[in-house]
Amino acid sequence: MSAAKLLTELNEQEITETLVGQLRKYIDVNQYEVDCKTDVLYTLNVTDPDINVVDLSNRKRGQGAFEVDILISKRGQNKLPLVVIELKSGGLTTHDLLTYGAKAQRHRLLYPFLRYGLLTTKHSHIARRFFVHGTEFDFYFTANKWPSEMIAEFCRFIVA
Repeated sequence: MSAAKLLTELNEQEITETLVGQLRKYIDVNQYEVDCKTDVLYTLNVTDPDINVVDLSNRKRGQGAFEVDILISKRGQNKLPLVVIELKSGGLTTHDLLTYGAKAQRHRLLYPFLRYGLLTTKHSHIARRFFVHGTEFDFYFTANKWPSEMIAEFCRFIVA
């Protein structure tokens, strides 16, 4: 992303790729990974003969996993999810908050230490509905008209 472009001028995929690229500059790539559009387990049925409990890296959406927009995880045989960032480039509705909140709650059944957050790009302030329905989130950023310096600040906050 050029310094002149704002996040609001990009589509959701471009924003996701921009943030993933920037986050990779702020992490120790020997210990951590940043991925976009990846699946994170929310349930594990150990009585299912098709699930190999030793290797959890074969996660699939619709089979006990939800797709998340951005994931920071600890490297290893079974990547350990540490931070999830859900991106919303359009309006933020109560339904969105309830849906993302339910995903966060389900993910924390397996990963209780997981930090889960939301980033919106079309709002200049935090919507009041977030304080009523956003109880499952650890952070929420609005990125309306973010210059490149704000992306760096966001990345430093996330990896802290």
